[in-house]
Amino acid sequence: MKRIAWFITLLTLLLAASSAMAQPWMEQFRGQETEPTIQEIFDAFDAYWQDKEPAKGTGWKQFQRWRNFIETRLDENGEFHPEALWNAWEQKVEMFPNGSELDEADWQPLGPFDPIPGEYVGGLGRVNCMAQDPTNPNHMYAGAASGGLWMTFTGGFSWVPLTDDLPVLGVSDITIDYTDPSIIYIATGDCDGNDTYSIGILKSVDSGQSWNETGFSYDVLDGNKVSRVRMDTQDHLTLLATTSSGVYKTIDGGDNWDRVLVGGGFLHDLENVAATPDVWFAAASGTGVYRSTDNGENWSGLSNGIPFNGGGYNRIEVEISPSHPNQVYALFSDNSSAFYAMYKSYDGGDSWSMMSNSPNLLGWSETGNDDGGQGWYDLSLAVDPENPNIVFVGGVNVWKSTNAGADWDISGFWYYNQIPYIHADHHRHEFFMENDIPVHYAANDGGLYRTTTGGDSWEEISHGMVIQQIYRLGVSQSSAEVDMIAFGNQDNGTKLKEGDDFRAIMGGDGMESAIAPDDPDYMYAEVYYGDMRRSTDGGYNWYNGTNGIGTSGRWVTPYIIDQNNPQTMWFGTNIIYRSDNRGANWTGVSPSFGGGGGDKMTALAVAPSNSNVVYGVNPNGDVVYTTDGGDNWDSNNAPASPLTYIAVHPTNDAIIYITVGGYNAANKVFVSFNRGEDWTNLSDGLPNLPVNCVTTHPYDGSHIYIGTDVGIFFSDNGGDDWQDWSTGLPNVIVNELEFHVTSNTIVAATFGRGIWSSPAEEANVDPFLIVSAPNGGEEILVGDLFNIRWNYYDIEGNVSIEINRDYPIGDWEVLYASTPNDVVEEWTVTGPPTTNARIRITSLDNPTYTDESDDSFAIIQPSITITAPNGGEELTLGMYADFVWDSQSVDGSVSIEL
Repeated sequence: MKRIAWFITLLTLLLAASSAMAQPWMEQFRGQETEPTIQEIFDAFDAYWQDKEPAKGTGWKQFQRWRNFIETRLDENGEFHPEALWNAWEQKVEMFPNGSELDEADWQPLGPFDPIPGEYVGGLGRVNCMAQDPTNPNHMYAGAASGGLWMTFTGGFSWVPLTDDLPVLGVSDITIDYTDPSIIYIATGDCDGNDTYSIGILKSVDSGQSWNETGFSYDVLDGNKVSRVRMDTQDHLTLLATTSSGVYKTIDGGDNWDRVLVGGGFLHDLENVAATPDVWFAAASGTGVYRSTDNGENWSGLSNGIPFNGGGYNRIEVEISPSHPNQVYALFSDNSSAFYAMYKSYDGGDSWSMMSNSPNLLGWSETGNDDGGQGWYDLSLAVDPENPNIVFVGGVNVWKSTNAGADWDISGFWYYNQIPYIHADHHRHEFFMENDIPVHYAANDGGLYRTTTGGDSWEEISHGMVIQQIYRLGVSQSSAEVDMIAFGNQDNGTKLKEGDDFRAIMGGDGMESAIAPDDPDYMYAEVYYGDMRRSTDGGYNWYNGTNGIGTSGRWVTPYIIDQNNPQTMWFGTNIIYRSDNRGANWTGVSPSFGGGGGDKMTALAVAPSNSNVVYGVNPNGDVVYTTDGGDNWDSNNAPASPLTYIAVHPTNDAIIYITVGGYNAANKVFVSFNRGEDWTNLSDGLPNLPVNCVTTHPYDGSHIYIGTDVGIFFSDNGGDDWQDWSTGLPNVIVNELEFHVTSNTIVAATFGRGIWSSPAEEANVDPFLIVSAPNGGEEILVGDLFNIRWNYYDIEGNVSIEINRDYPIGDWEVLYASTPNDVVEEWTVTGPPTTNARIRITSLDNPTYTDESDDSFAIIQPSITITAPNGGEELTLGMYADFVWDSQSVDGSVSIEL
C-alpha cells in the first residue's frame, strides 16, 4: 500500500469533509511522514471536542456519521480497505453458487415506495446524481447514495433498480455513451457522504442489466474515490474522471487509465462542453480551479482573479455555459462550509471576476443571513443551457440568479412555508433538453425533483425508489400480520408504516425505534447519540424520553422494551439505565463501564425467558450482564471485537449469540453457553463480511439469522452450518432483523434499500397459544376499553375468549364465543368488580390449544365516597367547612353541588 496515497484517500474521503486537513483536529498530523491510523484520528477528534460544544457546519456530525460506518468495517490491523467488500461478495458467490436453497427465504420490499406529501422529512432517500438518455428524454438514470442505480422510461414517474446484484450500492456519477445509450459508466460509492463502499468505475453494455469492472478498480488504483466521470464529446472511448488524488484518463473505453493531474485536494468536479471539446475544467477542494486545453493531457491552475492555493475556502464546483462556452462559473465554499464566493470568467478561464460573496447561499436560512453551511457535503451548480446569466446554486436550499451571480433569490426551501418547497441538501443540479425546452433536475437527500417553471415550483419524481438508509426498526406485535413498523432513517427522520401507508412521525436523522408489544400507542424514536422521545398516542405527539439519563450514547444508541413486561425498558450508554414506567423516567442501575467511545453500548438484549437477565455489548468487546434486574452487574470479554449485536436464546437465559464487525475472516459470530465465560466460534462457513446483527427464532434457539454487509445468512443447527438466506434481497447492508412473532415473519432494516420482509423458516416447536394480556397484576376499570392479547404459533381458525371472575372456584363466562385469531380483541370491561379474574383463550379448531392468564388481575368499579359532611353535622353561615371524600380509580377534577 502506498502510504501517501492511503493518507490522501482516507483523510479526504472518509472524514466526511472536502479537505480533511482543513479540519482543526487534523492539524497535528500535518507534515508527518507516516499516515495516522484510524484510531489516532478518532483520538484526535475526541481530544479536540472534549470541552467544546458541537455546532452546525463544524464537521462534528459528519465525522461521527462516518465514524459510525467505518469503525465496524476495519481489518484486524485497524485499516479500511474499500475493495474488501467486493472480495467478500465474490467469496459469497463462490461459497453459495445457488443462493438460498431453503424453502422460506422470499424477501419482498415493504417500502417506503412514495414520498410523504407535506412532510419536510418525508423524502424517499438520498439521490446523488442523474443522467438522461440522449435519444429519449423519458429514459433516465438516477444514482442513490447506498441504494444503487435506478432507471425510468416514464420521465421519473416509475423506477426500477439495476444494481441489486452488485455488492456496492452507492453511485456518485453516471455517464451515458452518446453513440450507444446502452453503454453506461458509473462511479461507485458515495462521494459526498461516505455512507457506503466504492470499487471504482463500473461499465455496462446492456443498459445496466449486467456490469463489469473497468481498469479503474480499487485493487489497481489503491483506493481512490471517484467523484465524476465525463466522456469526450468527440471520441466516446475517451473519458476523464476526477478522484480523491487527481484526474485520470482512458482512451480505450475504460480498460486502462492514466493519471493526468495530481491535484492538491479532492477533485470533486469536472466539466467540458461539445462546443469546446479540448477544454476541460476541474475543481480541487482547498486548492482551486484547473484547466486543460489539450483534452486532459496537461493542466494548469487558474489564478487570474480567482483564488488558487490560497486559504479560507474548501470544496469547489465549476460549470460551463452550454450556450456560451467561454462563460464559466466557479462556486467556492469556505472552511466553515458556508458560501465563500461565486466567480465568473467571460474568456474561457483566462481571467475571472468575483460576482458575489453574499448572502450565505449554503446555509439554512431563507434569507441567507446565517453562518455556516454544508458545502463539504451538498454543493451543486447549474447554468441554464439557453441563458448564460441564469444560474442555480444548490446547498441546503436552492438559490437562483438571473444576472450572472451578482444577486440571488431563494428558489427552493427545505421547510414548508410560502417559498416553494424542495427537500434539503442538494448534491447535483442538471439541465436536460426535453422537446427543445430546458428542464431543470435536482438530486438531494429526499430524492429527485424537477422544475419546468424556472424554479418557481418543484415536482418530486422519485416514486418507486426504495432507497431509504435505515439504521434500526421496531415491529409492532399488536396484530396477526406485519402491520406496523417504526424505523429511523438517515436524513429523513423516523417513519411509521401502518398497513400500506407511511407517516413521518419525527424529524432529524432517525436512529433506533420501538413499539410497545401490548399497546402500539406507546412508541419510541430517537436521533443521534440517544436523544430519545416517547409517544403515548401512536406517534402524533412526542415527549422527552430521557428524564434521568445523564450520559450520551453512540451514534445509534440502543434501547429496548421488555417484551414480557412492556412497562420496563432499558437504555444503554456507558451506563445502563432502567425505566419502570414506559420510559417516562430512568434510573442508572449499572456502574460506568468506561469513559471512552468504545465503552458505550452498541446493543442490549433482555432474556425472553427471564426478564431479570439483561445483556449489553460494546465495540471494545465487553459483554456486561445482570441476572437480578439491574441490582448487580458482571462482565466478560468476547474473543473478538468490535461487537455489533447480541441475542439471547429464547428458553435459556445463559446462552447468548454475539456478532462481530470488521474484515477478520475468523471472527464473525460466537456463542456462549455460560454468559460469556467461554465461547464457541460459529464463523466457519461464512464469507469475510462485517456482521451487523443477529436474532434467533422466538421459539427455536437453533434457528439463527444474521445480517451482514451483503445480505442475510441462516443456520438451522445453532450455527454449525450456514446458508445464504437472501433470495429476493439486494446485496445491501442489513442493520437489524426483527421478528413479527405471530405471523412467523422476519423484517429487515437495510441501509439503502428500505424495509424488507420474508416468511421465516418453520421452527422446530409444536403449535401453541399463550395469553399475554391481561396476564396477572393489572387493574382494569369497569367501562374502559382494554385490549385482550395473545400469541400463537401454527394455529389456524377462530378462538373463544372467556373470563373467570373468582378464579379458581368461579365459573367461566363467555366474552366472545368466536373471534378471529388475530392476537388482539378490544373488550369493553364489565363488572362486577373482582380481584381474582383470569382470561382463557381457546382454539375452536383444536381445543387442546388453550391458555389462561398466569395470575389474577383486578376489575375495579370507579367510585367516589363522601366522608364529610356526611349527615348530622351543624354548619353555621359564614363558617369554613371541609368537604372530604375518598375516590377509587377516578382521575381528573370533580364538581361539588349542594
